[in-house]
Amino acid sequence: MYHIILITILAFILRLIALLKTGELWNDELFSWYFASQKSVFDTVLKSVNEDIHMPLYFAILHFWIKLFSDSANTMRALSLILSIGLIPLSYFVSNKLFNKQTAIFASLFLSLNTFCIYYSLEVRFYCLSLILSLFCAYFFERQKWFYFVLCIALLFYTFSITPLLLLSYFVIAFIYLIYKKENIKDFLLAHCFLALITLPAIIWTIKNIVEMHTSLTFFPEDTFIFSSNDVLDVFENFFSFDNFRITKGLFALREFNLLNPIYLFFTFIPILIGCIGLIKGMISKNKTFNLLFYPVALFFIALLILSIFKLAVFQTRYLCVIFPSIVICFCFGLTQFKNKIISIILFILMILLSSFGLIFQKKTIYNIHRTSMNDFRNYLNNVVQLKNDDLILAPLVGNQLTYYIDKGNLIPFSADGAFVLKDKKSRIFYFGDDAKKLNRYNSMDFIKNNVINDIPIKTYEYNLKREYIDNLKENQRIVYIAFLTFLIQSPKEKNITYENYSENNRVGILLYKALRDSLLILGKYMTLENSYTSPEGYSIYVFRK
Repeated sequence: MYHIILITILAFILRLIALLKTGELWNDELFSWYFASQKSVFDTVLKSVNEDIHMPLYFAILHFWIKLFSDSANTMRALSLILSIGLIPLSYFVSNKLFNKQTAIFASLFLSLNTFCIYYSLEVRFYCLSLILSLFCAYFFERQKWFYFVLCIALLFYTFSITPLLLLSYFVIAFIYLIYKKENIKDFLLAHCFLALITLPAIIWTIKNIVEMHTSLTFFPEDTFIFSSNDVLDVFENFFSFDNFRITKGLFALREFNLLNPIYLFFTFIPILIGCIGLIKGMISKNKTFNLLFYPVALFFIALLILSIFKLAVFQTRYLCVIFPSIVICFCFGLTQFKNKIISIILFILMILLSSFGLIFQKKTIYNIHRTSMNDFRNYLNNVVQLKNDDLILAPLVGNQLTYYIDKGNLIPFSADGAFVLKDKKSRIFYFGDDAKKLNRYNSMDFIKNNVINDIPIKTYEYNLKREYIDNLKENQRIVYIAFLTFLIQSPKEKNITYENYSENNRVGILLYKALRDSLLILGKYMTLENSYTSPEGYSIYVFRK
């Protein structure tokens, strides 16, 4: 028992050190705060369902967490940290129950040290909750306790939108196994009928979401998270070593695959190789428990990969967190299958030590991540821009989320990213008018192409912005316009956008650019530009006065 106590204490210390150096909330975390900070939990659920692509359970839990404590960055992150700490003894318990004590020590120690796990233990997102629930699912699946399995997978269903594919993988493997072994399939089918009943709202929402995504202005797999073979390398990098491209952008990330680089070879490739050896040894062992734990997640991995290649799903390492605990337990079990136990221990220690020493050579790690100091941005608005209570604020990109750092003024509720990338129908109608219902990703670019090239604002957006806000301003009242990305407000000529180089491959960028540029032109047409600023954080701020 003392093993897991010491490992859990180690995990807590490492996460606490990282937490104290993490800095401000970033965009995705601000989305979580935005949904969770609604007046009631019902508002939180409705807001997330109507505007986001992910399920609302985590946002609802975070809503109550904020009510009990506060919405400060580290207080909200503490929820994920607690869940992450809980994962360590849970992984020990599951590994010990399913396999043996050595596997339990290996798995819990690896999860306590792994940078992928530590990083997401500090994010105000649903990934740690997904890690916990997915491990419960794996355990009850192997034990064939179908009632508990469907309860856990249902909770995961209401947490993470990737769950239907994981459920399908579990169902296929279980069905094949039960038929092959000629075991009782009745309880299995009854449990899944119950699952269909309790997840019916989520199923309806998922189908609706898929239809909306395929007919919306943009589609994540084709326009935002475009699949690359490097994404597969990223998964191995995150799962088996402590090198993480997305987090650290370090010296030897796997996107710079180079076996001739000794730093990469020793500190990234060898840990990955040891992890893969563990999985292979597990498969060779023909252990029933290993098979029931590994093959559902392997099927999920392959299915998601194929869907992503055909631009039907998003293949991102963080979206595979639902299989991460099972993969770790499986390769740790595989490492214990050497007849000579000393070899098992040496390989595991080598894997841990090389990954840990590899952090020394990285320019950025989870322990020194530099994030923009948004509190400085808040001070900049208050002291330099001198934001006033009666100011209107127009921030078309992440404006709703940016209000976390804005103390004064009233936000104009138009969200370009919500209208073009997510599901904010009000913003889409505010921008496109009646044409919003007819536009989709196949005809929207033709609709605005001439307006982008000729630098002409969308007429409906101009009309609505003027009628609802500019015309109702009092004399000398201001609109403070905040552009998230400075380069997006340049003219087409400055950005060298012409008919010849205009490309649909940059659909999201073109749409966001168009909304930001239109906002600047419309405000400049009907109001007087009083001043402009560029904050140290890279925000362009324009102050217009009536």
